[in-house]
Amino acid sequence: MRASSSSTRKPANEPVASSRVNSPVSASTAHVPSSSAAASSCACSATSTASARLTSSGASPSTRQTPTIAAAATIASSTTTVTTVRRRGLMAAHGSLGPLMKLRDLRTGLTFDDVLIVPQRSSIRSRSHVSVRTRLSRSIPLDLPVIAANMDTVCEHEMAIAMGRLGGAGIVHRFMPIDAQAAQIAAIRSADDGSLVAGGAVGTDHDMGDRAKALVAAGADVLVLDIAHGHADHAIDGVRRLKDHFADTDVIAGNVATIDGAIDMAEAGADAIKVGVGPGGVCTTRLVAGVGVPQLSATDSVVNGLADAGFDVPVIADGGIRTSGDIAKALAVGAETVMIGSMLAGTKESPGEVEQGPHGLRKRIRGMASFEAIEARAERHGEEIDDEYFEQRAPEGVEGTVPYRGEAGKLIGELMAGLRSAMSYTNARSLAEFTERTEFVAVTPLGLAENTPHATLSY
Repeated sequence: MRASSSSTRKPANEPVASSRVNSPVSASTAHVPSSSAAASSCACSATSTASARLTSSGASPSTRQTPTIAAAATIASSTTTVTTVRRRGLMAAHGSLGPLMKLRDLRTGLTFDDVLIVPQRSSIRSRSHVSVRTRLSRSIPLDLPVIAANMDTVCEHEMAIAMGRLGGAGIVHRFMPIDAQAAQIAAIRSADDGSLVAGGAVGTDHDMGDRAKALVAAGADVLVLDIAHGHADHAIDGVRRLKDHFADTDVIAGNVATIDGAIDMAEAGADAIKVGVGPGGVCTTRLVAGVGVPQLSATDSVVNGLADAGFDVPVIADGGIRTSGDIAKALAVGAETVMIGSMLAGTKESPGEVEQGPHGLRKRIRGMASFEAIEARAERHGEEIDDEYFEQRAPEGVEGTVPYRGEAGKLIGELMAGLRSAMSYTNARSLAEFTERTEFVAVTPLGLAENTPHATLSY
């Protein structure tokens, strides 16, 4: 439990600007009076700050308690220096720092493409020598760390059964009548002698209790509280109510992107926590609302924050996964599973029909906060749809199509092969070892270009 309130808590691993290393900017402003120097540090703090595990790649392994991400702070360009000097002069001329004070302690947020995993000496000769077993929640084990997202274009019973047979899980979305969702859970429970994980999503609206009761009665092993902003009073209360009424059923709570949000969910009784605000492939929250935390930093801070607070609660990295390398990085910072939507939407088992497009076969996907999804929910609940309705509900998602990928098993096999490869590069035979051993290095824009095929190819 926390020793102090969330308003005063500042875990040691929470990235703060005071942990910055020396940079060309700080050196160039050494002669400036203290107030101006503080102002100049504002503009470069985004590149001179690191999370609790954002340290130089040259850090001694003997002192590394957790995986390290190379500090982006060591990369400060001359352009940043010039911009900082110009801002300092402008602010001095106007005699006020007011508008920029909120940026003084700005943290750096990193996502998957911002880092690479550093290879290490390894005795692993084959990818088959590593295990990817993990936990979905406190009491539910999985043979592989992938969950199909609870989206209406991604997961119903067919996808959940396919994922369960592969060793993962799928969460049936809640955007259907209660009895229909309960029937989906029953179908999963009846498959393979009841050995597959059956999970369903619930919201925080008026039917939460009735929906949860029906899903548990149908055989659900786990309930997922599905809300975009999990660090809200009604979401925290929802977790508490679910655990009070269904103590023997695990509850996954989300989504959050901060340590405080995760701890509040854990204190309410969550058995696993989903991390991710805005990283999804069809999510526009970061554009519409300007809100979010880059996914790798969010996952890293939540994992460490929960551990520091004494909670053994699995973290699910939900959103932003585009490659097997992204999965590896999410698990390396401590997530125990990843939740995937866009990639699985194109598989045979996802809801919806295969469409013939100008560039081949496609399947449809939509964000659950998209215009189309909001409209469908309104129609289902018999709500009148007019201009005022949408003025009060700014869509934070988009709709489109993705390439048809065939059976989910093929895609998951490729993703797990990539993860096993990453583990072999770090001499990790289990995901716990992988998290412990992994070291990261920051990637520059030119490094990012180097990461992708860049030869002149002809066909």
